[in-house]
Amino acid sequence: MVVADSPSSSTHPSAAEYLPGGDYIRSTRPDFPTKVVVAGLVGIILVLSTGIGIRVAYRDIQRDASAKSVSLVAGIERIRYQEEVLSMSARMSAFTGQTRWAERYERAAPQLDSAISETLSALDGETATAALAELSPTAREIIKVQRRVIALAAEGRTEAAINLVDSRDYRQLEARQDDQLEQAFRLALAENAAQQERADRWEWSVVATSILAVAIVVVLGFVTVRSVRRWAGQLTDVTDEFNRELRRLATHDDLTGLYNRRAVREQYQAAYRRARRSGKGMGIVMVDLDHFKAINDKYGHQAGDLVLQEAAKRLTSAAREVDTVARIGGDEFLAIAENIDDASSLDTITQRIRDRVNGPIDYDGQPIEIRTSIGYTYAPVEEADDLEAVFHAADAAMYREKRRNKARL
Repeated sequence: MVVADSPSSSTHPSAAEYLPGGDYIRSTRPDFPTKVVVAGLVGIILVLSTGIGIRVAYRDIQRDASAKSVSLVAGIERIRYQEEVLSMSARMSAFTGQTRWAERYERAAPQLDSAISETLSALDGETATAALAELSPTAREIIKVQRRVIALAAEGRTEAAINLVDSRDYRQLEARQDDQLEQAFRLALAENAAQQERADRWEWSVVATSILAVAIVVVLGFVTVRSVRRWAGQLTDVTDEFNRELRRLATHDDLTGLYNRRAVREQYQAAYRRARRSGKGMGIVMVDLDHFKAINDKYGHQAGDLVLQEAAKRLTSAAREVDTVARIGGDEFLAIAENIDDASSLDTITQRIRDRVNGPIDYDGQPIEIRTSIGYTYAPVEEADDLEAVFHAADAAMYREKRRNKARL
């Protein structure tokens, strides 16, 4: 494995009307059985009323399930974001020794507990709730280590702080936290799918009431069946659209449209399988925006969002078609490079990323300079199976570059 820092988008059909008892009808056939018709119409009204009630209940169940799923995804993403803020603050405190990172850590720490509590309150299923509840003890263990890192940095024991934040035990804690979030997410979606399956069984009740209406009066029953089929088609479209949106929310960053941190592991494993078939190496490129907090403080969060979106566009344009680009933190991006022959090939890709991402953007007539710190790792296919090691090496290289950039100021 080669590690390097970077070079410098009605009209309802009316039902047939029955007119029993007319003079013309009397002259051609016996009196129409009014009692039977009235009883039939009453029966149809009851059937349709039941169908409408089931339809409304079904919509409410679907709407509630959809809202809870979206709320769950948003809650887990908020937990993940707060974890990233705390982890980055502890790392920066260790590497820089600056007190502002400790202050930022103390401001952010209560928000993680709040995010976990709010996400737990949105869950109904006992299994998913229990799985997510396991996250709290792990989070407390991680916070304990992070506070120790900050304390060491405050005492000027920088090397001890860096060793602690880079330790195997600490990385295992972070990996356990990621696994717990993943397990809770999958269990909650499974319970939500079961709720939607129960709602789908209600849909068959609507079909049954329509068939009963056909048995009572053929014409009205036919109209009802057409209406229910049209409605069922609309529900299918809505469900499909919701499922597509849910999958997008689960794997993509809402601001930039890139893959999010949750999707990176799956994308890396898919790339590794392709690398084993081709025999070529892989690379990880970590990109961090310099002075991003200063941009937010000076120009506001709207400008910060614009910077992130523009950086994402430039990074995507610099990457090759076979590469995967993701936003894995607040101002941190990642690229998975495939089909890499050697470290020098990755050097070329990294330099292109630096050349395209760095540079000014215009915000309301004012130029805002985008600058990056980049670290990367080249791994031959026989070494690329250790995902954590490859990611960690690229991350460490990026932080070394960031420290050098600060030292030049």
